[in-house]
Amino acid sequence: MYRPRQFFTSTALALVLLSAPAAAQDAAVDAGGAAVVTAYQSYAGALSALNTSLANGEDAQAQYAAAQEARAALEAACATAGTPELSLCVETYVSADMRVQGDVAPLPQPAAPQEPAAEEEAPAEGAAQEETAPVEGEPAAEEQQPEAETPAEPEPTAEAETEAETEAEAAAGADQDQPVEPVSDGAEVQAAYAAYADARAVLDEARNNGGDVLAAAEQVNVAYDGMIEACSALGMPDLAACLDMYVSADVRLQNDMTPIDLSTLEVAPAEGADEGAEAPDPEEVAPVLDSAKEEETEVTAEGGAEATAESETAEAPAEPAPQSDEEAQADAQPEEVVSGEAEEGEEISDEEGREVAEQTGAPEEAEVVEQNQFRIVFNFNNQLVVRSRDNERMGYQAEDTRYERLGQGRYRETIYRANGSQLITIYNRNGDILQRSVIEPDGTEYFLIYTPRDRYDDVLNWRDPAEELPPLQLTIPVSEYVLDARTADEQRVYEFLGRPPVERINRLYSVDEVKRSARLRDVMRRLEIGDLTFDSGSAALSAEQYGSLAIVAEAMYRLLEENPREMFLIEGHTDAVGSDVSNLALSDARAETVAVVLTQNFGIPPENLATQGYGERYLAVRTEGAERLNRRVTVKRITPLVSPNVAAAG
Repeated sequence: MYRPRQFFTSTALALVLLSAPAAAQDAAVDAGGAAVVTAYQSYAGALSALNTSLANGEDAQAQYAAAQEARAALEAACATAGTPELSLCVETYVSADMRVQGDVAPLPQPAAPQEPAAEEEAPAEGAAQEETAPVEGEPAAEEQQPEAETPAEPEPTAEAETEAETEAEAAAGADQDQPVEPVSDGAEVQAAYAAYADARAVLDEARNNGGDVLAAAEQVNVAYDGMIEACSALGMPDLAACLDMYVSADVRLQNDMTPIDLSTLEVAPAEGADEGAEAPDPEEVAPVLDSAKEEETEVTAEGGAEATAESETAEAPAEPAPQSDEEAQADAQPEEVVSGEAEEGEEISDEEGREVAEQTGAPEEAEVVEQNQFRIVFNFNNQLVVRSRDNERMGYQAEDTRYERLGQGRYRETIYRANGSQLITIYNRNGDILQRSVIEPDGTEYFLIYTPRDRYDDVLNWRDPAEELPPLQLTIPVSEYVLDARTADEQRVYEFLGRPPVERINRLYSVDEVKRSARLRDVMRRLEIGDLTFDSGSAALSAEQYGSLAIVAEAMYRLLEENPREMFLIEGHTDAVGSDVSNLALSDARAETVAVVLTQNFGIPPENLATQGYGERYLAVRTEGAERLNRRVTVKRITPLVSPNVAAAG
């Protein structure tokens, strides 16, 4: 229904080239990723041939040389792609179904290289006194062969040389047979990994059922250290290579090579303020709900922290959390859904269209504080807001774009793509998105964002659309409301993102209304990408921070396969160092960085991603100082808030 994933594009190049033209970025990342995948396929074939020869007891010298050459080519491709570390490169670019066991471990060498050659090279008794000489067909040995041909004794001499060679390798600590029979010397590693997997299961249970998460996380780290010790005892301090060699892929867990940062474990007062003492420093733990953080800010002088805790732990509403999107949206369906191309428009020139597209619009009553071509920061009702247009992201891989003027100050943008599909967006005069839909080549239309026409004026009013709603009361455990992708596998992230809102929704909202209302966003569960933290003042990401983002992308892709209407809001945040204005712009750039990477590296369509920066407004840790945990990105699936529950329209 939309273009395939691009999991094999270059991580590093996409991060470096964010400011380059889209076509140049695309060509660079595609070339780097494709080269890695091609090189890996050749290497995997050579490695499989080597292991097969070793397992059959055959002369594997030729296969070993071929595998060495293929591995060198793979390492060169990884270096060109900007990820020279082999294990990280393979994990980034190569899908799990392509991987072969032990692919990043040292190559297994033949235990007895070229035995037939050794028999031919050692016919003379004199050669037996030179057992330390080369036995792998070197010229010196070949020159000795004509001196005395005694065919009665070559076999014992070859056996002696083989035994001496084996003893020398054992004395040097060589582990040549391990890749062929990983179980023989890998039992301790496998036992350590089993203990680690058990500890991870206990942690999941604690998160899901309100157990002692901190204690469980500590045990995970203890088990993690146990894996390192077991691998080091076998002479393999590289944990990635060790686990690839000794632990089969079908029992491996996601993120099994990263310990848990205990300082990021969030203990939320919403689950019970009296349990807050479990946190390492409960005074610095921020409320779970963004709307509660806003309340806390507004009433700090009057004991706001206590007021927030009380509001979060107040009596729960009578209705439990919905069990599906359909149940949550039962009262929110519009009476009529109109196609994005139904209304006649007046086509405008490309130049005028570009001017319209670059408008970052603010409401008429707003005071503009800072503005450039891409982003605007303004003050509205004593609150700073940042806005940026997503036209450049939407135009990724576009063939043509058309702009039309509609009535009431609205205009329509239609992006034509190479596969024959169209992305249609209707904006109001402030630049708010009123409607966005995709029309497939067969004429099928599905709606990503849909604001009912009787709500157009509400969107223009620029107020919090949830101001009439009571404070949100969680009726589910916090462990089911907030998830850190760093401590979860792809299946869990997929299931978490796909869960319904935590309360019923009474109408559809525009995506811009959702962006500016913490109360609305709190209706959807929050996915923290724990290892996507940024350097101070930076919106760039390093390849080392890519693990959890890849898991999130895979979960998004699975959800989009089931429902192409899915919308995900990517929220950027900063710490409290620096000015409010600069932090807002920086956080917005961070959200955009993640969206670009998700699209250009992982194939998530840009129209399914919305971005917004919030600066230092929603700190994870209450501190005015530099705090890496506050420089983060969060993700929410906002589909039930903005998209009608209809599959398509003709």
